Amino acid sequence: MDIGCNDPKKINNTLLLEEHGWTGVAFDIVDFSNEWKERKAKFIQANVIEYDFGKIRKKIDYLSLDVDSIGTNCFVMKRLIDYGFVFKAITIEHNIYAGNEYDICERIPQRELLSQNGYVLVKPDVSDDVNKFEDWWTHV
Repeated sequence: MDIGCNDPKKINNTLLLEEHGWTGVAFDIVDFSNEWKERKAKFIQANVIEYDFGKIRKKIDYLSLDVDSIGTNCFVMKRLIDYGFVFKAITIEHNIYAGNEYDICERIPQRELLSQNGYVLVKPDVSDDVNKFEDWWTHV
């Protein structure tokens, strides 16, 4: 599951996975449906803050979560957990490089939520050598 998938080729977290057999579902609030026609993954244009995830199977290998509004990644993660989803691996953006408010609204609450729900932080504060922008998690 790729939430905040953006363009299917530019800065996309699942393109390489798909080239090696991954298939899944990708969400973005912007309509990239024409661009995603070339990909195997199903594209859904939706506001994931309100989307009914009830139709999607609950055990998913990988979640990439990158919704850009402050506090939204944690909110969406909580919604997914409340829907009963379990992910083997998660990459979730916190964008701590953008300021302390991201620590208060994203990184700290994300870490508490995921830890309380059986996830183990395996790589904190992944960076591009300059900016710390996401954490990597697995489920036990």
